[in-house]
Amino acid sequence: MTGPSAVARVLRPRSVAVLGASEDKAKFGGRVTHYLIDHGFPGPVYPVNPKRETILGRRAYPDIAALPEPVDVAFLAVPPGILVETARACAAAGTGCIVVLTTGFAESGEAEGAARQAALLAALEGTGTRLLGPNCFGLIAPPAKLALSTSLILEAKPLLDGSVALVSQSGALMVAMIDRARQSGIGFSACVSVGNQADLELCDFIEHLIDDTATGAICVYAEGFRDGARFLAAAERCRAAGKPFLLTKVGRTEAGVRAAKSHTASLAGSYDALAAACESRGAILCDDPDAMVLAADALARFGPPPGEGIAVISPSGGGAGVAVDR
Repeated sequence: MTGPSAVARVLRPRSVAVLGASEDKAKFGGRVTHYLIDHGFPGPVYPVNPKRETILGRRAYPDIAALPEPVDVAFLAVPPGILVETARACAAAGTGCIVVLTTGFAESGEAEGAARQAALLAALEGTGTRLLGPNCFGLIAPPAKLALSTSLILEAKPLLDGSVALVSQSGALMVAMIDRARQSGIGFSACVSVGNQADLELCDFIEHLIDDTATGAICVYAEGFRDGARFLAAAERCRAAGKPFLLTKVGRTEAGVRAAKSHTASLAGSYDALAAACESRGAILCDDPDAMVLAADALARFGPPPGEGIAVISPSGGGAGVAVDR
C-alpha cells in the first residue's frame, strides 16, 4: 500500500462511508452518520443505503461500488447475514479499512463464531483492505473531528482534544473512560477499540502512536496479546521516545482470565510475568482504568517526577497536610 500507513488512514481518514446509513438514531448506521456530521468531520461522508436517495441532506449511494472514490474507512452497519459479502465488496472498491461492530465471532467461544471470523478475514485476504474488529466499538479521533462510533457519549459536543491516546480491547470500557475523563477536562489524541483483533491489533496502533506528534502519553486496556514480544518491544520504544506508556491488564485472577477469554477471544497469560516485564521497560501497570487515564494526563502535562516516592498534589493546603500525616 502506498501513501499513508493503514493505521494513519484509520485515525486520520480523508473520506468515510457508512454502509447501512440512516437518518434514524435508533439504528447504528443512523447514529454513526449523525455523529460524523454533527462533530464536523471535514472530509466527504458517503451514506450507503439502496433504499434512500438522500440521507441528512447528502446523496445516498446504492452500494460502495457506486461511490465516486475509494474511501479510507467504511463503517459496516449491516445485518450479519450479508457482512462477509459486504466486506468483499468494500475490498473490491479499494476501501482502506472496514470497521465491524457486529458480535458473534471468535469471542463467542463457539466453532460457528470462529468460522464466521475466518470467513470475514478470507474475504479481505490479499486485497490490502484492513479490518478493525469485529466486536469493537469503533474509534474517536478528536484532532480529525472523527466520531466513528455508536456510543451515546458522542451526544456531548465538542470532542475534547488532548495528548492522551487510548487503545482498548473493550469498547464499552473505552467509552466509559472517555466519559469520565471528560468530566475532568481531559481530552484525547485518539481512542480506538480493537475488539477481537482479528486483523489490526493493539500493537499496530501503539507503534503508530509512538511516532504521533499529537500524542504525549499512551494508555492501553488489554485482555490478551496476539504477539507478546511485539508488545514489549513497543513498550521499550515508548521509553526510548520518552513517551509515558500505561497499561491496565485484566487477568490478575483465574476468574479474570476466563472473563477476558470469553469477552474478546483473548488469551490472558501470567500476570506476574507481565508485571515484571513492564517494570523492566518503564511501563506503568495500573489496576484501575480511570486512574490510568488521569495518570497519563498528568505525565503528559508535567513529565515524569524527578525522584521516587509519593507526592501529594492538592488545591487545599489542609488536605495536603492531612494526606502527608496519613
